[in-house]
Amino acid sequence: MKLRKFITGLAVSALMVLTLGTTVFAAGSPSTSTATKTTPAASEAAALASGVSGDVIKLDGVDVSLPLTVKALDDATIASAKKAASGTVLKAVDAVPTADAVYEETITCRFRVPVKAGQKVTVLHLAEGSTTWETITPDEVGDGIVIATFTSLSPVAFVVEGVSDKTGSSLPAAGIAAAICLAGAVVLLAGRRKFAK
Repeated sequence: MKLRKFITGLAVSALMVLTLGTTVFAAGSPSTSTATKTTPAASEAAALASGVSGDVIKLDGVDVSLPLTVKALDDATIASAKKAASGTVLKAVDAVPTADAVYEETITCRFRVPVKAGQKVTVLHLAEGSTTWETITPDEVGDGIVIATFTSLSPVAFVVEGVSDKTGSSLPAAGIAAAICLAGAVVLLAGRRKFAK
């Protein structure tokens, strides 16, 4: 009887640990407006721009503090960014400085994007009139911050390695491995107790 309670408790604990590491499969929020419908491409563009903000911190190497407007990109630009990316496009925006941001050579911007310090981040930049994305190594990557220097501003994409671009598409391997190890330990323990009697 004690063994059965022990095994049941162990199994329930294992399931709880496993559920902590799983990805949530949540449906999108329903729209309350019936006048306009959001297309999948429009929602992708909005999702890639959502939560991104920024400011200009240097013009030609001189410290400044100016606002930066970020807008969602069009479908074709997003598709070309994904094609040029060596990893997952985490966020993509059209970065537009204010009229006060006058520079001759370089503009350095601080973007607020959902990244972690030490994460491998690459910035893609599509110069006006160009069809080829330029790869820029960020000056700094911190918790929620990417600082990069450009020769011009226009569409910018933040590319990370090792991140799924689809919600709910991955189940952590460590959680599965832990559950398998735990199940093996329970079987071995039960077997030892059975043969010990």
